[in-house]
Amino acid sequence: MSVRIAFHGAAGRMGQRLVALASADAAFQVVAALENPTHPKLGQDAGAVAGVGLIGVPITSLLNVPCDVVIDFSVPAAVPGIVERCAAQKVPLVVATTGLESDQVNALREATAKIPVLWSP
Repeated sequence: MSVRIAFHGAAGRMGQRLVALASADAAFQVVAALENPTHPKLGQDAGAVAGVGLIGVPITSLLNVPCDVVIDFSVPAAVPGIVERCAAQKVPLVVATTGLESDQVNALREATAKIPVLWSP
């Protein structure tokens, strides 16, 4: 059974690399590629954006599919939103975004009461 992963910040440099690596490894299944609602690549296939060909996962702003974990490589301003969504949906979260302010870090800490969180900036 493969781990179902959603990538938040999927169209960014690191997000693209993670999509490419995960899509090439049978241990993982890319099930969601998330970006902000005004991102110019919204609707495009995440694999195509990552340079690995079509993988059948469009870039969207909604986490609306079941997943085992969300990996965030976005921007500090986007972190609170994904923390809130993951906590509400009870999805474990890995945050690798750097430059978080103290209120954003506090939101991560508070989320640990509801979901597993790994923060590694």
